[in-house]
Amino acid sequence: MKILYISGAFPPMKCGVGDYLYQLLSEIRKMPNLDISLITSVGCIEQMQGVSIYPIIKRWDFTALPQIIKTVKEIRPDIVHIQYPTIGYKKYLSPSFLPALLKILGIKKIVQTWHEPLSKKGLFRYFPNTLVDSIIINVESDYLNKLPSFYAYLLKKKSRYYIPISSNIPISKLDNREKLSLRKRIFKEQYDKNIIAYFGFVTPNKGLEYLFEAANPEEDCILLICELKENDKYHDKIRKIINSSKWKGNVEVTGYLPDKEVANYLSIADMAVFPFIKGCSERNGSVLAARLQNTFVITTSFEKKGYFENERIYYVHPKSKKELEQAIVESRKHNIYHRKHSSSLVKSWSEIAKMHVDVYKITKRNNQKRAENGVV
Repeated sequence: MKILYISGAFPPMKCGVGDYLYQLLSEIRKMPNLDISLITSVGCIEQMQGVSIYPIIKRWDFTALPQIIKTVKEIRPDIVHIQYPTIGYKKYLSPSFLPALLKILGIKKIVQTWHEPLSKKGLFRYFPNTLVDSIIINVESDYLNKLPSFYAYLLKKKSRYYIPISSNIPISKLDNREKLSLRKRIFKEQYDKNIIAYFGFVTPNKGLEYLFEAANPEEDCILLICELKENDKYHDKIRKIINSSKWKGNVEVTGYLPDKEVANYLSIADMAVFPFIKGCSERNGSVLAARLQNTFVITTSFEKKGYFENERIYYVHPKSKKELEQAIVESRKHNIYHRKHSSSLVKSWSEIAKMHVDVYKITKRNNQKRAENGVV
């Protein structure tokens, strides 16, 4: 079976969808009887064992279509799987017309992964995606509920599958002695304080300032596994908080770290806090990374409140300093929250790869009921 993937981003380009696809292809390429290709942007990685990569698209406007047509004809894939959105597509509309173009070229099976809910500004952008018969994969189980009713109606008529994402960060291999040593190296004499970790990009919708308002420097140290750049207004705001009289000497900022080191730093934390303004979703890879290390997580939700043992997550309302403070205090006191759970709470990339291949093998005649329930 020949599978062609199309994505506007792939490493080393910084894009969550590109990183996701890298992890997915790293597992799919190990499976037998699959011939895998990828069309992506110029400047992306050119080699991956078991995958033929075509980093040929300079700009994803309509001038890219002749290159795509030529490459598709050369590869002659059985299936084309397109990722939406990616940073490489920018605001160009042409990627949304790719399913229709591929259908004209005679591709019988087209798969699209829609990673994010549609923004109001981009409502028209996805309409061309719906014009042809194709399979839609979503990475959130309640994706339809996050769509405008018009798009929810259109997608209900299509074959849809829910396949979750996993963490791009591996499981830490540090033992307890090594974790203690790392805590001492980072926080020195304060290593026995309650260590609160945050990992991920630092943008206004991450709500990082609420963590500093809710935590207590008398009892907590904060470990920011992230970059704080110069000439960024929001980063400057966070930097001022870190250097304030209240927090000075109680915060460590790691800067960029390789994936294995990120895993190690998350594993030494007593808890990881993600005070997202828009609430946490299943596609928040930073939360998955913390859960994979068996690190207790506090994050935000508009629907959930309190501790969910099956997820090992404590939910608070976004922007609520009071609820977040209460969650941190309770977590310090109650050891039950810190009881170790199996990392099987997060699906492995090998499981996710198998779920994709199962979808590729499903014929058009498969009933909608299975599509509603997802592939398990």
